[in-house]
Formats: sequence, structure tokens, C-alpha cells
Amino acid sequence: MACPRTSSGLQWHVAARTMAATSLCSMIAPKPRAGGPVCSCGSTSELLRASSCACASRVLHIHSFGDGGSYDVTDATMTPEGIVDTAIAEGLDLIAITDHNRITNVRRALKYAEGRNLLVVPGVELSTPQGHLLVYFEMADQLQRFFGKLNISDDQKACHNTIPQCLRAAAEFSGFGICAHIEMDSGLEKAAPKFDAFKQEVFNCPNLLGLEIAHASNSTLFSHDDADANRRNCAVARCAALGLEEGVELAKVMSSDAHTLNALGRNASGNRRLTRLKMEALTFASLRIALMDATARVRLEDLIPESVRRTSSARSLKAVRRHSSVGKRCTDTDLSPSLCAHP
Repeated sequence: MACPRTSSGLQWHVAARTMAATSLCSMIAPKPRAGGPVCSCGSTSELLRASSCACASRVLHIHSFGDGGSYDVTDATMTPEGIVDTAIAEGLDLIAITDHNRITNVRRALKYAEGRNLLVVPGVELSTPQGHLLVYFEMADQLQRFFGKLNISDDQKACHNTIPQCLRAAAEFSGFGICAHIEMDSGLEKAAPKFDAFKQEVFNCPNLLGLEIAHASNSTLFSHDDADANRRNCAVARCAALGLEEGVELAKVMSSDAHTLNALGRNASGNRRLTRLKMEALTFASLRIALMDATARVRLEDLIPESVRRTSSARSLKAVRRHSSVGKRCTDTDLSPSLCAHP
């Protein structure tokens, strides 16, 4: 579908896409928790008018220490309590503890974060035969019930279920997944390098909402701008299988994958530049919406442009034109300055 060029065309395109994302989320997303943490400015009635404080860096991949944490974490200060305190000190308002094939420390973090302006998303990182998969839920009970359906090794170092099996089980409890560090040895791209029906099945899972990358230079992987024909065709086939508009892509996110407190909130290069998510409120439902509407609501901070092109319209929508380095295709997206410009 061609990019709208007029201000009225842009306004219609933005409104239509937002309505579609909201409608889909209303069917598959659970209701926000009563009494859960919200953004200090409060939620807004219009998704496109979310206030600037709703645009912030969020960390969806953190490991913890101890019997209930990840086997490869040796930093004894990486307790659930230490993680929560450090996240708040770093100015984060949303984190997820995602230990390798273990979930015990999630409840400790949730309890310790009660009453603070920090949303802790229950999650887990599963070491499947096809690569690591991050899975998230609104409530710890949903995570617990999901985890009970999995075939985890006795030493808790491996999950014997496939990625599609895990995602289908997660869908039963309104969970969604993100393939972890896909370009690394334990990620999907290297763990399952062959392009076949199984790999396409992974991408066709409707509750796979993102791909985690370690470096922003890999942001075009499995997109319509990917230089590799197999990965590019995978993205095209996903849109066709799920009935999505041509060009809709999985969100690309960068997270700490922190195994030490010093690494929390920092990327693989040690910089405080991860993923900025535009959320209407500090809730699980808003997180899901942001990932589903990634073009408008997700930005890798390493790729944030220095300036923003403004498009005038009746509602003064602001837009930025993103030029692909591969296909030279442009996309006009509704982005507030707080999402697409450095503070």
C-alpha cells in the first residue's frame, strides 16, 4: 500500500491503523489489572495523543540470581529486590524478569515492586531447540499455569517444546512472545538456520509480537527491507498468513539481557540506549498495543534521528519519514517528538 502524501491522507492512515490495532487488541488482550501502576500523568483518551512521559525506554529481558533465577547468573546482588531498586534508580518504569526456564523469582519482584511506579511484567526465557524465546503475561498466575504445560529438563537448562508449541500454550493465557537475541548463537537465526515450513510456522504465530536484536545494525532482519531474500520472503509470507497489510513488520527491540546489576538498562555496548516504547498507560495491555503497532510506537534508541519532519494537518499530527537503506521505501508514521528525538 502506498504511503499517503497529503496531510489528510496521513491522518486517515494513522487513524485507520490505530483503530485496527486497538480492535485486535480488544479481542486478544486481557483487561488491565485493577489498581496496577499507571503513568504519573494518567492515561489519555486518544492513543495518538499519549503524553510525552508515556514514551520511555523499557527493559524486557533481565535475569536474576539464586535458586529461583537463571543458572548462568553469578552476580549475587542480582536479586529480584536488587533489580527493582536498580531499575527505579536508572529511571525505568517497566521491566521484565525473564530467567532461563525458571519463574520463581518473578513473584518476589512483583511483591517488592508493589506501591512503586514500576510495572514488573511476569516473564520467562525458554531455551527451546529452535532458539531462545521470551514469553510475557499480565499476571504471575497466568505465567505459572503456562509454565506447568511445558517440558522443562530436570536441570532446568532446556525447554523441550518447540517455539510454536510454546506460543500456542502462551495464547491460552493471553500471553505473547518475542524471539530472543535472534542473531546470536542461541537465537532463532543460528539455532534454526534452515528456511522451511517450521521456521515459517514460528513467524506465523499471531502472538509472536517481536524480535530481539543485540545490535541496532540488525534492525532490518526479517523485514521487507532485509537484504537476504529468504528472510525477506519470510516477512512477506507472515503478512499474507495473518492477513496483515503489506509492509507490517514484527517489532524490533533491544534489551539489556542483563546478568549483572551494572548491565541493567544498558545495551550490548554498555550504553543507555535500548528500546523506546510509546504506551498510553503503564499497563500490560498498552505494552501489547505498542508492540503490535511497532512502526508508530517502537524506536531503537540507537536509530533515533536527530531531527523530525513535521507534517501539518487539522489535528497537527507530527510525522517522521523513515528512509530504508535497502529499498529506499519511505513510511510516514505518527510519532511524537519524545519518541523520535533524543532528550
